[in-house]
Amino acid sequence: MASDLRRGGRDHLVATAVSGWFDAPSDAGSRLQDAHTRLRDLIEIGYADILSQTFVGTREQRVSLRTLTSELIGRYVRETKLRDDYDGSCYLSIPKEYSDEVILLKQITRNYIISNPSLAAQQRGQKRVLEDLFSMLIADTKATGRYPEYIPHRLRTYWVDDTGATDDARKVCDALCSLTEKEIVALHGRLTGTSAGSVLDPLIR
Repeated sequence: MASDLRRGGRDHLVATAVSGWFDAPSDAGSRLQDAHTRLRDLIEIGYADILSQTFVGTREQRVSLRTLTSELIGRYVRETKLRDDYDGSCYLSIPKEYSDEVILLKQITRNYIISNPSLAAQQRGQKRVLEDLFSMLIADTKATGRYPEYIPHRLRTYWVDDTGATDDARKVCDALCSLTEKEIVALHGRLTGTSAGSVLDPLIR
């Protein structure tokens, strides 16, 4: 990740950011090169260790990264303004130099986090868990005409109350969306037999 903010990594980062920029302006490349220079100079001056060392999670590196993150967030929040339009409405005003920097930072996130094979594998597993739960809850709802008996009381409201849901699929989706990731995994484990847990453990708090 740090290599993309060093001088030698600029061209690759800018090229990939431009290619993913919807309706990019004609000067997108030069604007992002300037944004890269600003970000690199900021980090080289105050956070040189981020660029000069391989990140291994030492206390010093984590402090530097969190401080840099805080500074960047403050920088973008302060410069984002609500302004009055000529017709009396408001619009969000973000200086283009800062929005350009955010585009580069988003591209770094895509390159090193979203496209990470470990994360891709995890997301594939999460998708499978949700597909399994949805299929099981739909099948059991259609079989009984009511909520499945194993559904905790907190979720039964989606079946018995007037929540606006008009079909089984919507009821199941609403119930699943109300759960945390940990609760989803626990429910899936119980229903598939991969993690029995304890009858004394609340499945969903």
